[in-house]
Amino acid sequence: MVECNYRMVEWLTGMGLSIKNEVTYRLVKDLAETTGESLTEAVTEAVRERLKRVRGTTQQPLHNRLVAIGRACAPRLKEPFRSMEHGDLLYGDDGLPS
Repeated sequence: MVECNYRMVEWLTGMGLSIKNEVTYRLVKDLAETTGESLTEAVTEAVRERLKRVRGTTQQPLHNRLVAIGRACAPRLKEPFRSMEHGDLLYGDDGLPS
């Protein structure tokens, strides 16, 4: 009977969300208790933050993201890889792929 009423509310309002995953429910409940938010507020804010991260990443062109990754990784490279030409890593002395 409750499920029927829930579906009626969803149909009338166009809104509805039913979490049937135990782990997800516990995580949302823990987040809500930690932040003092309601379950709805906790889910809303978590989804909003995730969308912001996901959209922020995909709005940059791929080449900008790859350059940023390269710049972040370059200081971590050790010699001789840091100053070596990439061709030296890919090809042997005979000019064939290593």
